Amino acid sequence: MTTYRLAIADQMYVDIAMREGVCLMNGGREAALDGLSLGDRVVFYAPSDKPNGTSVNAYVAIATITGQRLRKTDWDGVNGFKAWVMPCTYADATPLHEPLDYDAPVMDIEAGEFDRIAKAMKVT
Repeated sequence: MTTYRLAIADQMYVDIAMREGVCLMNGGREAALDGLSLGDRVVFYAPSDKPNGTSVNAYVAIATITGQRLRKTDWDGVNGFKAWVMPCTYADATPLHEPLDYDAPVMDIEAGEFDRIAKAMKVT
C-alpha cells in the first residue's frame, strides 16, 4: 500500500533536495522518513523561500521514493550539517498556491488529498 506524506520545508531546502535526487524532511531527522518505502509519494509545501524569508505558501514539489536505502549525508556543503535522506525522483510540477491547514512539519495524508494536490500541480 502506498504511503502519501506531506512535508513542510522552505523552498531553498526543497530545491537542494531536488538537485540531489533525495527526500529530506523535518530538518534531516531520521524519524521523518520512517515508514517510507519504494513507490511512496511525498508532496512538499513551502511556507517561505528560505528561513525568515519571503512568503511562498505553495505546494512546490512532488517526489516518489525510488529506493529503500536510508543514509546520513553531508547536506550540500552546509558546514557540519548531516541529514538523513532517501533516494527519490521529482515530478515536473506547477506550484499550487493555497493556504495550508496543517501545522505538523511532516504528516501522512489520505490518497484523495494527495491526488487533489497532484492534479492541481499537473502531476499524474
